[in-house]
Amino acid sequence: MALNHVSRLCRSVEDSLEFYTKVLGFVKIERPQAFNFDGAWLFNYGVGIHLVQSKDEDRLPSDKTALDPMDNHISFQCEDMEAIEQRLKEYNVKYMKRTVDDEENKTSIDQLFFNDPDGFMIEMCNCENLKLVPAGSMVPVCSYAIKLNNLVSSSRPSCADHERLALQQFRQSFLINCAVSDSAYPKVKSWSGELTRDCCMWDGVECEEETGHVTGLDLSSSCLYGNFPPNSTLFSLIHLKKLNLAFNDFNYSLIPSKIGQINKLQNLNLSNSSFSGQIPSEISKLSQLNTLDLSNNGDSLANSQLNLKLQGRGLEKLLRNLTRIQKLYLDMVDLSTKVPIILTNLTSLKAISLQYCNLYGELPTSLFKLPKLEFLYLSGNRDLAGFLPQFQSTNPLKELYLFGTAFSGEVPPSIGNLAHLEQLDLCGCYFSGSLPSSLANMTKLAVLLLSRNNLGEVPFSITNLTNLEALDFSNLEFRPQDLFMQLSKLHNLSYLRLAEMKLATEIPPFIANFTKLNYLDLASSQIIGPFQQWFANLTKLRQLYLENNQLEGPIPQWFSQFTNLQSIDLSYNNLFGKFEIFFHLKNLRNLALSQLNLTFPSSTTNSSLPKLKLLELEFCNLTDFPQFLQYQNELQSLSLKGNKIKGFEKPAAELPWTHLEDFCFRGNKLQGLVPSPPGSMKFYDISDNLLTGVIPRQICNAKSLISLDLSGNNMTGQIPDCVGQLGESLQLLNLRGELPRSLANCKMLEVLDVGRNQINDSFPSWLGILPKLQVLVLSHNKFFGGIMHPKPYLDFRFLRIIDLSHNLHTGHLPSRYFQNWHAMRDSEEEQSGSYNTLITFYFKVGTDLVISEQNFEYSITITNKGNEILYPKVLKVFRVIDLSSNSFTGRIPDVVGDLKGLQALNLSNNNLEGRIPPSLANITDLESLDLSLNKLSGAIPPALSQLTSLEVFNISNNEHLMGPVPQGNQFNTFDDTSFQGNPGLCGNLLSKKCVNEDVPLPPPTVNIEESNDDSELIDWVIRSLGCISGTIVGFVVGKIYITDKYHEWFMDTFGRRRPTRRVRRA
Repeated sequence: MALNHVSRLCRSVEDSLEFYTKVLGFVKIERPQAFNFDGAWLFNYGVGIHLVQSKDEDRLPSDKTALDPMDNHISFQCEDMEAIEQRLKEYNVKYMKRTVDDEENKTSIDQLFFNDPDGFMIEMCNCENLKLVPAGSMVPVCSYAIKLNNLVSSSRPSCADHERLALQQFRQSFLINCAVSDSAYPKVKSWSGELTRDCCMWDGVECEEETGHVTGLDLSSSCLYGNFPPNSTLFSLIHLKKLNLAFNDFNYSLIPSKIGQINKLQNLNLSNSSFSGQIPSEISKLSQLNTLDLSNNGDSLANSQLNLKLQGRGLEKLLRNLTRIQKLYLDMVDLSTKVPIILTNLTSLKAISLQYCNLYGELPTSLFKLPKLEFLYLSGNRDLAGFLPQFQSTNPLKELYLFGTAFSGEVPPSIGNLAHLEQLDLCGCYFSGSLPSSLANMTKLAVLLLSRNNLGEVPFSITNLTNLEALDFSNLEFRPQDLFMQLSKLHNLSYLRLAEMKLATEIPPFIANFTKLNYLDLASSQIIGPFQQWFANLTKLRQLYLENNQLEGPIPQWFSQFTNLQSIDLSYNNLFGKFEIFFHLKNLRNLALSQLNLTFPSSTTNSSLPKLKLLELEFCNLTDFPQFLQYQNELQSLSLKGNKIKGFEKPAAELPWTHLEDFCFRGNKLQGLVPSPPGSMKFYDISDNLLTGVIPRQICNAKSLISLDLSGNNMTGQIPDCVGQLGESLQLLNLRGELPRSLANCKMLEVLDVGRNQINDSFPSWLGILPKLQVLVLSHNKFFGGIMHPKPYLDFRFLRIIDLSHNLHTGHLPSRYFQNWHAMRDSEEEQSGSYNTLITFYFKVGTDLVISEQNFEYSITITNKGNEILYPKVLKVFRVIDLSSNSFTGRIPDVVGDLKGLQALNLSNNNLEGRIPPSLANITDLESLDLSLNKLSGAIPPALSQLTSLEVFNISNNEHLMGPVPQGNQFNTFDDTSFQGNPGLCGNLLSKKCVNEDVPLPPPTVNIEESNDDSELIDWVIRSLGCISGTIVGFVVGKIYITDKYHEWFMDTFGRRRPTRRVRRA
């Protein structure tokens, strides 16, 4: 016999989960889905801990602080008492320490006693120092145990010497590094010593009873670090049936092809272990596989060179021999393919997870009809289209996730036949029409997520869905009162999202019925009025999002009673109150209170504060750093944008928060030198302050830096060469200083802004080698000379925004570049349903991949006779060419008309000649066209009147233009300032009328052919590229998951783990 597990009742499963994983190093494991009560299972050190949510607090210890070694407790043996004592101190756990001396055997035992969050006592001791002897015997227990063990195991042979040696050599191939994860445990530490020569007794090893052969190896979360040897001795274990190496760090090694030698494998899990490169075809030889999990590998920053790949027909070839496969998990593997038909023929499949795999094309509907398929996850494949088929009543589907795909069409009435369906996620797709009444037949449904579609009314009665725990109807069009009447009866809801609903009401009172609610999101729903008293009863809330509404009045004092709250966002309301209300919320980790009227305490103590991970206090009229911030040493994201803070209490050479990953301090009054970021920093924005001096080289100590914005300050000197050493991570750079050639190493760079410097150089064509560059701003410098034809590999193929304005360029417009800027060719209509023009950041937090999609703020300034007009906007897709205020000559090339996706074209203030190309009428998305201050001649092409999106049009001061001004559409909205300085023009908008206005204009002709190698020019200035201030939610097992707060909550609550997303607010 052996102890299996200890069960513990909890006031809060999440609190206890955090305690046992962070403090004691237990690992959360899967729990049977059949359990219909809240709980969690953990395992380590050969024993399990089962946590169960208590329904009766009277069954829990009344005094959580009492420590009596004579009371009931569980005890763990510990090899390093000093380490555990230090851990208890770090987490402010009260403990009792004592030593028991055994004078007879000249030994002693050290003991530590402490309580878990619910008051259950735990002992840590180094009990191996004490010889344990059965009563009435002189034989030590340890010796007795060895004999008993030998007796018990005598029926099973010990493992073979060659297998034991193979395992030991495999273990010696790696370092042990547990720093990456709080929940990892080095199982291989037990693989040594004379008492453990039988490898079948080792932690993580399973053997066959009859032969002693090693048949199972589970080293998941075992702190293994290093390159995986291609000739590893692991592959000599030919009897292996189960191999699990998940959640280690193999340093982007290739998966060795020799893995195909272990041809008896039935279960292979290499997920979350930093493998990279092409998946070897030899895996297809493992014909007995029933489970294959290669998900969530690749580079921590999604470097295309290091991603795990299975491209072309790789997936089809892999699956060809895997006829027994039941569970296939390939999340984050770059498949870049259509879904192969062979997948629909694997009738044994029970689970498919192909999330964020770059799948495209139309999904075969037959995949939904696989006879045993229970779990289908296809989220995050933006170019994967399809529609829901007609479902039969025999369909076994339990979970269906299509979040963020291009699925469309109506939700068919036959979806009601999915009698087993428990979770349905159709968020962020293109479904339309009304929801069928048959949805009410899915009585097992626990999760229903439908936001961000084009769905209409809900004609069915959702009151039938009595098992519903999570509901997201955000962005959908409902009559609020009808909806409220139905929702009020769903008493089991723990997750409710009704964001962006145009409710125009107070916080709906029916929510008071949801006593189990722990997640509530009513953001941007036009909620009005003050907080109502009934809201104080929602004491189980853990995440609350009410930002961007019209709430008013005081923040109630009873907020301090919400002791379970972990995340709060009340930003951008008309609320006021005392900040110290939130000091009572000890579980609080994420707090956003931007643009509220707050008062802050003049003094605080460390013991009185929650340990925040994220804090946002934007536009709060702060003049100093709040005093409590000095104690927030666990902060990972801090945004103080738009305040009036001048500096730290004492001059700081570096930021005081050593774990900070995201710091937004834009638009303050910080003076002095640039403070260096900590090594953990990923997003660093201190733009638009009063900083001086040079950029410190220490900024490069942040080896994982993704976005760096120091613009809008008064710094001098050059950009440090070491910035080029950040090539594997840096994706946004907005600096002032000379351009170092080392920037060519920044292969991940998507945004480069070095405008408003004094850079004196020719056009940096060498930047064209950057494969991901989308935004290039070189305005207001001294770049000179012509822009030559691009070399094939230096063509800036993916540029969406280029601003070369206010420089000294000469020669013709760069028409060859125009031909290569493919990202500007697609019109908005052609890009509907596609997100590929967003700036997307990728990085890892612990073992979890974070995907951040950025919407950049920008403002456009059009200058006319010294007067500037500012056009602020925020768009997901924005494509601009600005070559204004240079000395370009020649004609505007017709090829510009091929850039149909352009929204702004500015070629003003140059020396351009010739006609205005009629092909400009092809740029159907064009919102602003500025050709002023040139030497253009001829007539205004009548076809330009077809540009119905045109808001700004300026051809003033060309002198040689003549003929009538086109009429109709947007041209009727322009005033005469758009045409002044052209005495040859006439029309209704001008003082000069045309002689024969009744003569019909010739029909518009559009010539798309390229006429010559000319160029263009623009006067638009991108003022800023967006402060990165995100909302971090979802803390699980001590890790921080940076996510899309209204969707990825399910990662840990309901479904299989998938890549997390972080959508930042501009």
